[in-house]
Amino acid sequence: MTPANHTTAPSRYTPAELLVAVGIALVAVALYWPIRHHAFVSYDDVVYIVENPQLRAPLDWARVWQAFSTPYESNWIPLTWLSLHLDRVLYGLNPAGHHLTNVALHAASCAVLFLALTRITAARGPSAFVALVFAVHPLHVESVAWASERKDTLSGLFWMLSMLAYAHYLQAPQAPQSPQANRATARRGWYATLLVFFTMGLLSKPMVVTLPLVLLLLDYWPAHRLRTDGVLGLPERAALRRAIVEKLPLIALAAAASAITLAVQRESGAMSHGDLLPLAVRITTALDSYRWYAVASFWPTDLAVFYPHLLTVPGQWWMGALLAAAALGVALRFATSQPHLLVGLLWFAVTLTPVIGLIQAGMQARADRYMYLPLIGVAIMVGWTRMPRGLQAGSGILAIVLLSLVTRSQLSHWSDSRALFDRAIAVTEQNFLAENGLAVELMESGEFEAAESHVREAIRIKPSWPDPRVTLGDLYATRNQPEAAVEHYEAALRLAPNHPRAHANLGAVLIDLGRGADAIAHLRRAQREQRNVGFAHLHGLLGQALAQTGALDDAVSEYERALSARPDWAEAAANLGFLLIRMNQPLRAHARLTDARRNGLASIEVELGLGQTNAALGRVDEAIRHYRQALALAAGWHPASNNLAWLLATRPGASQADGEEAVSLANESVSNGDDTTELLDTLAAAHATAGRLDRAIVVAERAVAQADRDSSLGQEIQQRLDGYRAGRKFVEAPRSQPQPQSQSEAESRPQ
Repeated sequence: MTPANHTTAPSRYTPAELLVAVGIALVAVALYWPIRHHAFVSYDDVVYIVENPQLRAPLDWARVWQAFSTPYESNWIPLTWLSLHLDRVLYGLNPAGHHLTNVALHAASCAVLFLALTRITAARGPSAFVALVFAVHPLHVESVAWASERKDTLSGLFWMLSMLAYAHYLQAPQAPQSPQANRATARRGWYATLLVFFTMGLLSKPMVVTLPLVLLLLDYWPAHRLRTDGVLGLPERAALRRAIVEKLPLIALAAAASAITLAVQRESGAMSHGDLLPLAVRITTALDSYRWYAVASFWPTDLAVFYPHLLTVPGQWWMGALLAAAALGVALRFATSQPHLLVGLLWFAVTLTPVIGLIQAGMQARADRYMYLPLIGVAIMVGWTRMPRGLQAGSGILAIVLLSLVTRSQLSHWSDSRALFDRAIAVTEQNFLAENGLAVELMESGEFEAAESHVREAIRIKPSWPDPRVTLGDLYATRNQPEAAVEHYEAALRLAPNHPRAHANLGAVLIDLGRGADAIAHLRRAQREQRNVGFAHLHGLLGQALAQTGALDDAVSEYERALSARPDWAEAAANLGFLLIRMNQPLRAHARLTDARRNGLASIEVELGLGQTNAALGRVDEAIRHYRQALALAAGWHPASNNLAWLLATRPGASQADGEEAVSLANESVSNGDDTTELLDTLAAAHATAGRLDRAIVVAERAVAQADRDSSLGQEIQQRLDGYRAGRKFVEAPRSQPQPQSQSEAESRPQ
């Protein structure tokens, strides 16, 4: 029986409907097309995408299992992680690909939303209006323009597909030309499809848990399923029971996803901020947030990436309560004549409930992204409101145009991190997170005074938050004031003893101060506290600290762990190579230094190390080539010039021309005041090969005079001096010399 006042949609979409769906998708793409030039932002994009260790590995079955079995950054959203992983495979770290994938998902959601509403209501005009509002509303900029918010666009698409499957499920039995058995089979098929899409939505973002309740709303209107007579009004108990039982599998899935999400967030500490809030604060903040979201739906101004939680009862919370009561009263008053008002209002309220703040997660009071799905309810309330056809079309077009203009303006604030935080500071008050975020951006661009001003403002606003103190420590470390940096890292740890980044960054500064043992303690603590990111970095720092304390084997193990987690980390490979040279393992050292060079680290230290390892392995020509490349990067750098001069002067078959070049190289180092015993020894050998044995004797005698005669080097130089006096130049197999353990020390300990 076809319910009264409800028109059954045709069994197939018309070409015009498909064309409208494509057109709506193209509007979304055109509106967001500038996003291809946007950068990643430092707010979550670095953690979620750029430095996410899961995304660096190949996308194989092990990574699929990891996505499902291991929560990351307080979220269990395996399909979202796999989606971001696929982007990483396809686009690397090019932001354009990641952003445009979000745009494509959003555009597809807009098209499917139109088709689903058209299928279930047979009202093409209002359905198009709702889909266009969804496409162009400024509140959706955060969900689409923020690469890390893939969970919104991906789960949103599965939400729309679930609605489409449900619309077909409802209409499957209404095809009179089909046998009853075929209709039942089709109905079961569409319900199975609904379950699949809903499950995929939950695996993308658990906010879609409210879908079963929204489908119940659609049962009331426009499906008219809650009364057997098809008349709008209070649902019949039997019809309501059937509708609820029908959705029990969906409700079970939603309950399981909710339980997992709460467990993960509680375990990760994401809900710790809410533990400090009294219930009265959370309730009144929720009411005020409903008011804010409702107003922003119609007047979307002063939008920002972060709205700080005031942690007190909002002064205007009663306005939210009054507005909610008034809206519900009007919707109930017209529940039979204009049921879209009640359905749209409850859609808005129900879909916002998981993120309204009754269970507080994070430090934000509200967020634009939370309106990605609830906005559909508001648009339904407007789209189906009766008015003259011309006025309806004109006002609808005007609304879409105005919303599009505001969205384009808002989109510009997401171009990069600095623009994002500048905007947040400009349109909000007491925004400690934006102040700290802007300070980081200013610090990275070398604007240290401005950075310090903003980070101190963040501390003033929220003195109990440790992150700005860590940023201040980073600022002093960058300005080469390590003692001041230590002071601020320790201040952060007094506020939050388990803060992993404070421990890690303090450890790094302690390494620079030569306090390797203290650094190890903090780095080990950071490893225990760090839940998801930075393990490779911590292993690398531990390698440096352990090498500094002389625990070379342990240092090698830490570097190996770092490279296992991040095989393309050139700096770690280089430092491990230098350490292996120090441990007289030239073959392993050569392999690691080659990795560093292949991964883009072109430095004089790496070229010197490759020269040393090749020399130790008897590859004299290769060693000479690398020493020359080091000098091409830094002419006159005496560690490379000394080693090259020694090889040229002492290799078998060295010519007089080799000796002359060696003399020139060695003289340059000695004339710069670096007249160490080793350099004098090299200069003497070079003079001998150039045919000037008298000069070789003079220089060698000088080297012997300042050498420890009882040392092995002193004895070797004496033997060479005896040879020069006997009229012989010195020839030997290539030798290697110790290399500093890290690049940062290479220039401070020249050879």
